[in-house]
Amino acid sequence: MKIKPPHYTAPSTFDPRFQLHHRQPRGDKLDARQRALCLADAAFSEALKGRVQNPDRFSAFVAGAPSYVAIGSPCLKCGSLAKRVRDRSCYGCHLARGRSNFDRIKVGASPITTRSLSSHLDLLQRAKAERGGEYAEKLFGGLTVRQLPTGTLAITFPDGHYESDLGKLSRVEMTNALAEFPMLRDAMQWAGWTLPG
Repeated sequence: MKIKPPHYTAPSTFDPRFQLHHRQPRGDKLDARQRALCLADAAFSEALKGRVQNPDRFSAFVAGAPSYVAIGSPCLKCGSLAKRVRDRSCYGCHLARGRSNFDRIKVGASPITTRSLSSHLDLLQRAKAERGGEYAEKLFGGLTVRQLPTGTLAITFPDGHYESDLGKLSRVEMTNALAEFPMLRDAMQWAGWTLPG
């Protein structure tokens, strides 16, 4: 099994009708550009509708609503059924994270920073080390795993395919990779990553 980079479009999902749009209909993350195309092109809208699993999500997306109700899949953290249209994450948790900053912005105060100066300087130092070519490398079966100072995992698979950032794989791609290469779990544990459930 070859895992392709996130920008790769499999031939089966490429639709030549939308080549001039410079955008294929994708249901994983919905954005303003796709909404504008849906409103301008009925064929694009129909193609995207077929790729969005939840019809309520698609209806909310076309209407410009920020959230929709996902019956039967409550958030494990807050129990809310409201999901963000953009990426299906919990809408209640999204609002709770930003609520204090929204209140501060309304009165003209700057948002609360979540990173300390020492944390920021550490991140800059690790990014500099990464640009300098530093990394840790280990073999796991046929996988060559390279961990960069910023935490990025780069994998060379036994068939020679190189994945420059494992974190950019979709959930489906990650599940497929773990099924195909069980030693990837050991590599992720070695790097201190949380294994997907």
